[in-house]
Amino acid sequence: MSIKIFHTADIHIGLKFSGRDYPQPLKERLVSEPLETLKRMVRMANDRKCDLFVIAGDMFDRTNTPKSEVKKAALILNEFQGASVAVLPGNHDFIEDNPDSIWAAFCEKMDEHLLLFLEKPETKSIRVGEKEVAFYPGACRTKHSSENMIGWVKDAPKNTEALNIGVAHGSVQGVSPDMEQNYFPMSIDEMRESGVKFWLLGHTHIKYPVSNGSLNPVFFMPSTPCPDGFDCFHEGYAWVIEVMEDNSLNYESVRTGTFIFKSLEKEIFSQTDVDKLKSEIDPLAADTTLMKLKLKGRLNNSELEYLARFTNQVKEKLAYAEVDTQDVILNIDKDYIEKSFSADSLPYRLLDQIEKNDNELALQLAFGLIEEAKK
Repeated sequence: MSIKIFHTADIHIGLKFSGRDYPQPLKERLVSEPLETLKRMVRMANDRKCDLFVIAGDMFDRTNTPKSEVKKAALILNEFQGASVAVLPGNHDFIEDNPDSIWAAFCEKMDEHLLLFLEKPETKSIRVGEKEVAFYPGACRTKHSSENMIGWVKDAPKNTEALNIGVAHGSVQGVSPDMEQNYFPMSIDEMRESGVKFWLLGHTHIKYPVSNGSLNPVFFMPSTPCPDGFDCFHEGYAWVIEVMEDNSLNYESVRTGTFIFKSLEKEIFSQTDVDKLKSEIDPLAADTTLMKLKLKGRLNNSELEYLARFTNQVKEKLAYAEVDTQDVILNIDKDYIEKSFSADSLPYRLLDQIEKNDNELALQLAFGLIEEAKK
């Protein structure tokens, strides 16, 4: 028989979304989205008849996540219909020696026959059908560390007939951004030489491998299942990994998120450019798209008015939009000169002469000086 694993991490239940001035109704939706995503993933895992549901750290955003949210998460996970839910503490929700910790509240609400709590550096084994599955966890006990938590795994006894799986949370050298090496950095060689079939990792909010397949990667990173900011450019994913009876793999990345955070930077020099941008934004899901739009370029007066109408439409259409047009400057053309200055005025004669010489930069500079002199 094959064994099917649903692998997720970095759900960040309890994230406050306080870094931006989101409208209150949207903020409430964003705050509730991690729990909604967890519900979706459990349903997906059940629909795909997964045997194991693995959370590789940072299910919760912080160690003081409200207990009400923690208990809701446990009750959602109790709906999983497979053999076990394996949960690893990450660097945001690290394990504490505290009887009043979030993990104490979580374990209290979890079905004890379903939960496999990977909080210690020791092998945890279960049976899935006739197959033994052994987990080798590297749980976090602090938020930062220059040393990873998987060093014990290489020398740990292993049943060669079992499916041996490492589960850890931290950066991967050469793959994850961790310039100061303080997020439990792991090397690919260390993971490869640890003696397990593969590693299920959390922490890095991008997926690895980058595409579906049937190879034998050393590790899997699912990415975050629910995007939570403009530094997250994807739609939210998790892995469904199937270990076949002959020990080969099939793995598929499945979309799990709802909200999309999109950043765009564009140069615009005509109404046509604005229309092209409009055609790019129009298909986006209005209710679930949050956008940062930064524009630069040069437009004449009527085109600037057209742009202003368009950016107002973007703000009205999308769930949230930040639009920066401060680098879109007025293009001084013949029509604007005639409308702004009388024909016998010195500014008109100066600007008209420069415009006839087709010196765009000089025209912009001269207009700027005239505007300054008016103040």
